[in-house]
Amino acid sequence: MKNRNRAFAVLLAVLCAIGQLAYAEAPAAEQPVMLLANPELADPVFGQTVLLTAPLKEGARIGVILNRPTEHQMQSLFPDHKVLGRIKDHVYYGGPMLPEVMVVLVRSESDPGQGSLRVGRGLFLAISAPVIEKILKEEPASARCFVGSVLWQAGELDEQIKEGVWSVVQPDNETIFSSNPEYLWESLQHKSHRLTASLRVVL
Repeated sequence: MKNRNRAFAVLLAVLCAIGQLAYAEAPAAEQPVMLLANPELADPVFGQTVLLTAPLKEGARIGVILNRPTEHQMQSLFPDHKVLGRIKDHVYYGGPMLPEVMVVLVRSESDPGQGSLRVGRGLFLAISAPVIEKILKEEPASARCFVGSVLWQAGELDEQIKEGVWSVVQPDNETIFSSNPEYLWESLQHKSHRLTASLRVVL
């Protein structure tokens, strides 16, 4: 019975691995994807990062780094703001581009409105000020704020994936809103290694 259970567990891991590989082969420009930086990437900004990205018009993409919380809380940055001054969550470093612009990830069953992008089931990336203010006023506990972002021109991300800069993994809200973001890259890297090892055992 133990051998049967182990065989089933290995098979399930292999199916998950195959599913992730199939997901990674699809063109990144067509869907939201989560990116895991290659362990050999020595870039000071993107080394050991996890990113969530979404398609924009004409093949461009926008993304945010999920595992770089800053030391600053929203209420310390905006103490006099009626809405932002009440939020205790930390601000995240979203990326080196547009550092003066804030974007917000929010878990919501309904579209927050114009100026937001669907980046998963029940998950949206808000990029316009009116929508962001509405989200932070009405459902701050479901939101995470990022200063700065990452942008790719059409085809640029697909090229980086082909070069091995990123691995593509299936996004899920629990991972994206990890309560321990500092360890998110290591956790996903370890999970990726375990799936690969299971696949090798079966083959």
